[in-house]
Amino acid sequence: MFLAVLALLVAAISPWAIFKMGNSIAGESPVLFDNLVVRIPVTVNFEKQRFDLPDLIESTQIQIDREIKHLTSGLLQVNLVDNLSGLGDRGDYNLDLVLDRDNSLGVSSTSLQAAVFYSTESIYSNDLPFLMTQTILHHFLFAEIELLNRPETASFPEKLAVQIGFGNGISNETRSQVVGVIEEVAEQVRPFSAIELEMTTSSELLKEEEKEEKEEKEVVINFPDKFTKRIKSEDNVAHKIQTALETQLKLPDRPQNNLRIRVLAAMRRQARLNLKRLTEKAQIPNTTTSTQTRDIRLLVGRFNEGQISDLPSLLNETNYLLQEISNGERRVEK
Repeated sequence: MFLAVLALLVAAISPWAIFKMGNSIAGESPVLFDNLVVRIPVTVNFEKQRFDLPDLIESTQIQIDREIKHLTSGLLQVNLVDNLSGLGDRGDYNLDLVLDRDNSLGVSSTSLQAAVFYSTESIYSNDLPFLMTQTILHHFLFAEIELLNRPETASFPEKLAVQIGFGNGISNETRSQVVGVIEEVAEQVRPFSAIELEMTTSSELLKEEEKEEKEEKEVVINFPDKFTKRIKSEDNVAHKIQTALETQLKLPDRPQNNLRIRVLAAMRRQARLNLKRLTEKAQIPNTTTSTQTRDIRLLVGRFNEGQISDLPSLLNETNYLLQEISNGERRVEK
């Protein structure tokens, strides 16, 4: 399923730096840690109709590298993988080129896939690299850019308490849809945020002055001490609940129709910030052991490999190591 939108801009990248560890290991040279770069390979495929465009990948990569410099820091690298022949494998992230009458773009709502719908005229006018760049950076992977541009002090909630109240007139089908969407979001964000759900009646979540206007077909979502939303219709109620949840979780806004893309961007951000804290601690003398220093180096290497399947483990391991080092610091203070 694709959400079609029209295309518009262009892209680039700056070299990444290297910094030294303060705690070198006996018998070894000082440990060097690569700056933590978000590397995302995007495989480019033709959908059905194929053209011989030998310079397409190179031209688009140049535009992407250039545009990234205007959008964010040099901590993002988008690397195009050429599968225009169709002989290679599809990657984790895919951009499909689909011949159409007009130029437009789409982002899948269910997979890590985007599409450029291009006309033959865009090939002759050499507009295809521009359309691909626009699709990748301003739609498909915009969540990565949005999170890289956030202050490092901005964080995702470790826990999010959610209360859902149903009016007596809400059907079982709607109740099931609402609970289902909350459980789906909770499962996806589990590596960095725990959603704690409590179900009750709508009247229990309303203030006394609001109870007089309560409606039978009403769903109330409450985030204690933060925000309450009343939904007075069963139309699209599950979608409205999901939107409220995503806002409180502080997930990036785009692509709005694909939660998985935005959650992966959030996991990368959290893992990168954890590793940044770890490498900073490792530069302070007598803060980390030699084993911990080696572990940090390995974790940075894994992050820079950019394996999607490794992100949940990276988060768990970096959280554990941060806690272990903090416990050691507290023991020293005593």
